[in-house]
Amino acid sequence: MLVLIVLFVFLNLSLLAVLSFVLSKYININKIFPGETIARDLGFNPKVPPLDQVSRFLDDDLEKTLVSQVCEQGGYNIDEFVDSKLFINSFGIKEVYQEGNENSPRHPLKFIWLEPVDGAVIQPFMCAYIGIDFDRDDDPLIPGIFSVKDKQIVK
Repeated sequence: MLVLIVLFVFLNLSLLAVLSFVLSKYININKIFPGETIARDLGFNPKVPPLDQVSRFLDDDLEKTLVSQVCEQGGYNIDEFVDSKLFINSFGIKEVYQEGNENSPRHPLKFIWLEPVDGAVIQPFMCAYIGIDFDRDDDPLIPGIFSVKDKQIVK
């Protein structure tokens, strides 16, 4: 009798584990990932799921200066945060960058957003911009980052 009870419990737990796994995959497919809402609100189409999402600290002074200028072109002011730690996040988007006419090469892009770090706490989003996805495009002649308002971004 004990063997039957153990077998019954084991089979039910196994079935429950399989159902949980299937449901978790379904739920994750429909989950909104960090930055998706920001990107969509600005008119960009994230690649879903964002398998190429990258997060890191922005700590190079030259890069901070360039990012500050691009953020300003997009209508953001990050001057008060330039001396702070900044957390940079990015993922691939479906839009491309194209210089010149419609026959010019198209370059894959990443959506990038910044969050200031106050101690150990990441603060809400403060700037978004676009960058060439150099993992998928190695053209050294294309500048690296653009305002979210850049006219050469093809949607």
